[in-house]
Amino acid sequence: MINKNKFSTYILTCIMVAGFTASPGLGRVPLPTEESRTSLFRTYDRNRDGKITLQEFLDVNDCRNQSCRERLTKTFEKMDLNGDGVITLEEFLAPLRGKGKK
Repeated sequence: MINKNKFSTYILTCIMVAGFTASPGLGRVPLPTEESRTSLFRTYDRNRDGKITLQEFLDVNDCRNQSCRERLTKTFEKMDLNGDGVITLEEFLAPLRGKGKK
C-alpha cells in the first residue's frame, strides 16, 4: 500500500527537480513556489542542520528498493550543485531560480 504523504512528497520532489508543469494522468501541475519548496526542504532536513543528506532524502521518500534508491540518488546528485554530498536550502531552491543542473 502506498503511503499518501510519502507519495505526495515524492511527487512534489519530482515536480520541483524537473520543473515540469504537466504529467500524464495528473494534468497541469503548478510549479511550487519558493515558500512551498522551503517547507519541503524542512521536511527533508530531518535533523534541522540546514542540509539534506542522501540518507535523509531517501528516508523521507521511503525508498526501500534498489531501483528507487538509484533513481533518487541521481536526483539528489543533480540537486547537489557543488558536489559536497549535501543539499543546502540555496541548492534546493536553485531550480526555481533557474540555476539547477541540466
